Amino acid sequence: MTQAEAVEREARSIREAEENISIDDVAPEHREEVRELVVEGMDELFRPLDPDLSVEEVYVCGSFAEGEASPTFSDLDIRVIINSDIDQDQSEAMADELKKYITQRAPEEAPFAFVDPQVFPPDVDGIPPVEEVL
Repeated sequence: MTQAEAVEREARSIREAEENISIDDVAPEHREEVRELVVEGMDELFRPLDPDLSVEEVYVCGSFAEGEASPTFSDLDIRVIINSDIDQDQSEAMADELKKYITQRAPEEAPFAFVDPQVFPPDVDGIPPVEEVL
């Protein structure tokens, strides 16, 4: 067995031993802190470029929304809906910068490895359904 296979095997055994959690298992103060970091990050990073930019909603999706998150390995997937029309390239660039911003400031004791945002304009087609508002 290679070292990579041994690491993967150990990680799999840890995941299997843990009980899955959902967003309901995340402390309200951690949920609020993530939401505040989203708004602060969007304001600090992008409002100078668009003074009217604002965050409309922040939704949880992925394993935390589905109740299948691992407190050791899962990231917190979120969808950020903003009030500005942006294209896919802008959306991806905003998400990348917002991820860096939040990762540097997210609560260390929260039960997720990091926050992974997606940024969408309002009324965009093709956004998969979400489970929970953050």
